[in-house]
Order: sequence, then structure tokens, then C-alpha cells
Amino acid sequence: MSARVRSTMRRLSIWISPEDIVQLIRIGLEHPDIRFEILYGASDNAASWWDNSRARQLGYRPTGKAEDHRAHAEAEQAKIGPDPVGDLFQGGTFCVGRVHQRCQARRSLALGAGVGQRQ
Repeated sequence: MSARVRSTMRRLSIWISPEDIVQLIRIGLEHPDIRFEILYGASDNAASWWDNSRARQLGYRPTGKAEDHRAHAEAEQAKIGPDPVGDLFQGGTFCVGRVHQRCQARRSLALGAGVGQRQ
């Protein structure tokens, strides 16, 4: 699978319409049974990553579909190009720095132990 396809799939999996986010916020503010909840903010996307059944139990009925915006997502992704780490993870580009830091730390540990050094 190409990086561009992964990026577009990620965008289409996590997309939420303005109307759907307003609906979720209203449920959070007005539902009488909510004291504390964690819900996913996503529209009714065919490729959604999350089980949002709890939001549906609370009355969430998303009307947006990311697939209706596929052409726009692909065009926007083409402008920024692939991100080999961010395209794969839920956190997108926010994961990149963290992965880079961990790789650097592991490399430093390995080199400190003499692993990978030339004799």
C-alpha cells in the first residue's frame, strides 16, 4: 500500500463533520446521565478505526460520511506528501517526534553498550 493511500485512509477514518461534532458536544453538555464519558468524535465513516457504540447509546446519530469528501482528502494529501510514521498512527504527525525520540534513545543505549560499533 502506498504512503499516499495510507494517508488518505487515515484522513477518511478519523473525519468528523461540523454538524456531528456539534451533536456530540450537545450530548456531552445536555445528556442527563453523563457525569464523565470518553467518546470518539468521528462521523459515520466506512473505514472508522473506533467502536463508537457508547456514543450511539447516548443518542449520537452521525450524518456525515468521510467518503463523500474523498476527492478533497486526496487533493489535500497530495499537497503535503507522505509521512511514513504519521500516516500509520492514530496520532498522525504528533507521533513522529515521539517515535524519533525513542529511536534516538534506543540507538544511544545500543551504542553505549557497544552494539553496532565498528572494531
